[in-house]
Amino acid sequence: MSLHPKTEKLVDDFAAALKVKLELAQEKYGYTDNWSYDDWEKNCRWQLNVHMAKGDPLDVAAYAAFCWYHSWKTYKGIGDGF
Repeated sequence: MSLHPKTEKLVDDFAAALKVKLELAQEKYGYTDNWSYDDWEKNCRWQLNVHMAKGDPLDVAAYAAFCWYHSWKTYKGIGDGF
């Protein structure tokens, strides 16, 4: 089974746009591989929610990708914080 061509193009185009977004953030803020550190799970989830409220899907995807890399859930239950 292969991915529908339109879906494949969507994913490829989104990944390219996300890469540009991350490159611009790296240049603007000096970010490098901070996302790979293990000590920011709570802040990562908090940032994900902040960026969801701001409405930029690329920012949301970036923080979702960071969570994915660490196998962190994007949400914890009530009382667990972000």
